[in-house]
Amino acid sequence: MKEWEEFGQKIESLKLDHLKFHIEFLDRDSFKELCNRLYFDFRGSKEICITGYFSEAIREELEKLQKTQTHLRLICPEFSLTSPRDRKNIEALTKLAESGVEIKFNNRLHARMFIAYTPYANSKTSGELVLGSFDFNTECMGRERYDAGIKTSHPDLVRSAIAFFDKVWFGAQGTFGIATRGAVKLKTDFDRKEVLFILFDNLVAALPAIDKIRRLNYPVEFFGFFNKFIMK
Repeated sequence: MKEWEEFGQKIESLKLDHLKFHIEFLDRDSFKELCNRLYFDFRGSKEICITGYFSEAIREELEKLQKTQTHLRLICPEFSLTSPRDRKNIEALTKLAESGVEIKFNNRLHARMFIAYTPYANSKTSGELVLGSFDFNTECMGRERYDAGIKTSHPDLVRSAIAFFDKVWFGAQGTFGIATRGAVKLKTDFDRKEVLFILFDNLVAALPAIDKIRRLNYPVEFFGFFNKFIMK
């Protein structure tokens, strides 16, 4: 009887191992469905990390997740101010930053990934990884392109993706934020430390200056201040 119990336990263990290796293929239709269910499927996750381009098509879903105390981090790659798509990207990022989402830029980023996970004290991580050619913007969510990718909850792949994201995050070339109140204190390894306040009527008018500044060969942090919060 004991031998049969041990045999049964081994079978159950094999079943669990098999589930770890489950990988689902995503085409543009299944990616659209994933985006539509983003809030309902991932609102229990503590951390969500996304790379790529964004638009109004996904902004509301991300803002709803942000309100559930989920910590959102986004990394955006190179963009062109002359591109209508990239202008929509900046507009969506501005609103997301206002809602508390953390955003950084990295001009060398080409990978597209979505990671939703919850870290635990015993070093185990439970989560989902989507890896492919998808961006969370109108073109991909509207199925205008033939994108493809995979979705998996395999813990090794999720952990490796988190490590990759953090490496890019901490090596990012700039931060995009909306500040309403605060004090600026600079402490860096660079001899030159400057805080530049540049006045513009709106974000679109500021984009050419931002584009030139972010191409400098040293780290730059961008923060947008509303005039009514600036003490004179």
